[in-house]
Amino acid sequence: MRRTLGLTLALAWAGCLPAQAATQPASQPCQYQIVRPDTSQAASRFRAWLKPQAEDLFGGDQPLANGDVYVADLDNDGKNETLFAWQEGSGSYLNVLLYRQAAGTWSLVKDLPFDDQLQLAHQYSGPLMKEPQLIARLCGKTIINLSGGLEPNYYPESLIWEGGKVRPVCSAPWLARHRAAAADLVKADMLDEARVLLNGVQQGCEKESPADVRAIKEDVARIARTTAAASAATYDFSWLMNEVKKNPDGQIVLDPRFGAMLVRIIPDAQLELVSLRGALKKSVWLPDDSKIIDGRYVLISGCEPHNCENRGLVWIDTATKQAIAMTGGVLTSKTTDPSKIPTAFWEQTLEAVGDWPDEGIDFIGADGKTTAVKKP
Repeated sequence: MRRTLGLTLALAWAGCLPAQAATQPASQPCQYQIVRPDTSQAASRFRAWLKPQAEDLFGGDQPLANGDVYVADLDNDGKNETLFAWQEGSGSYLNVLLYRQAAGTWSLVKDLPFDDQLQLAHQYSGPLMKEPQLIARLCGKTIINLSGGLEPNYYPESLIWEGGKVRPVCSAPWLARHRAAAADLVKADMLDEARVLLNGVQQGCEKESPADVRAIKEDVARIARTTAAASAATYDFSWLMNEVKKNPDGQIVLDPRFGAMLVRIIPDAQLELVSLRGALKKSVWLPDDSKIIDGRYVLISGCEPHNCENRGLVWIDTATKQAIAMTGGVLTSKTTDPSKIPTAFWEQTLEAVGDWPDEGIDFIGADGKTTAVKKP
């Protein structure tokens, strides 16, 4: 957008107001509202109508019992449809069926224009708003929010179905909303999450709204500079020590402070098309018991869901502010030169690794360059 960030964010929250003279009345605010699952008697009647078909549609009653009913004007033609959504498989993939009601019954709508986007899809929640927001209303229009990106870093892939066609949601109010959301994430010290959000929105709207996307690129550049400057030198690791003491078997990767800490100790680099910090989160997602050693060292380790051969770890010396991590078979650190890896690291991580390879292991340093290192 060609306005300042402050003005843009103010418009995003105050409303999407058209250009007008000061004496003209203000238009209605451009609101964002989540459409929540319908629990009314009408939804119960729909479930009862659908139940005899459950075996053919779902292979049993469980999806019908666990799924959600939404009543909304999905195609923005002024009349409501009924959407039944459920999750399936170990990946909890999203499935939907859409119906139109007439004369007391419902008819299935086939060949939805967004069928392709539903392949292996998930509904979007967001890093701050944990509530699923599959269906929402923006500026009086219904939109569909799917998750884009790679686990564990997601952004919204939002669609609008109108005039028989589906297109990305890339209006100025929508982009302003996500710039505001990213600003909130930055305030919460969730820099990676803010950048993932803006990168995803930028990628989806580059062709639709190039002028507005330019402002998003400027936001991303500012976040990147802040990320690069983040340092462990003055970072307080006491919260981590306290959490490990209280709950050593806890899934600490889910704590927003964990991601903020990684920004200070892990370089801004890529590992097989995934951010290095994102890959690290994934590789410790299923945790081992975390440890505090000698009152100063913290060891967090674990493995990737459905792929526990991919193990990860984070080792921190809270006294010297040194931290080294492993993910995807490589070591990495923003705080420690590859030639100065402490002996304590090799010794204290041996149990979590099993054994360090004799031929050595690659080390990604603060500059993003890779160096081969060996256990002494």
